[in-house]
Amino acid sequence: MTHKIRLQLDPADAELILRSAATEAAKYGGLLAHVTEHTFLAPRDPGVSYEAARDGWRARFIRAKHTVEAFGVTFEPTSEAETLTVHFDLIGEWPEIRSVAGVEFMALAGGMLDTEHPVPTYRDAIHREACNAAAERVVRSWRATLARKEQAVA
Repeated sequence: MTHKIRLQLDPADAELILRSAATEAAKYGGLLAHVTEHTFLAPRDPGVSYEAARDGWRARFIRAKHTVEAFGVTFEPTSEAETLTVHFDLIGEWPEIRSVAGVEFMALAGGMLDTEHPVPTYRDAIHREACNAAAERVVRSWRATLARKEQAVA
């Protein structure tokens, strides 16, 4: 048996809740869809396995998705291009001792990018901006729905 509740919120307060939920749905939906255990810089806590991190992402995604759908709009997922970039490792570099102002330090010299073996890489800042943009579009859609309902009543 499904129970339904109805809340009355000020549109400004509701918008904050919707924006937060839409951002989370976009973030965790993108992580679930595009990040694998071989993704470089995948967002998970040290010592947490990929499967455990993925379970946490799934729980947060479902909660956020249901919250967005409760507002009568659908969440907007992020694409693979918005979630991942490509990383190239350096190959053939060697350690070299350098001196700057009398202070010696070890640096890597030489090397070249290994363009033969690109590695998918999660970039948090890029994905965060894409999630914020997706949430903004969801909020605009919800605002348009509210405006249509107000016009229908008037």
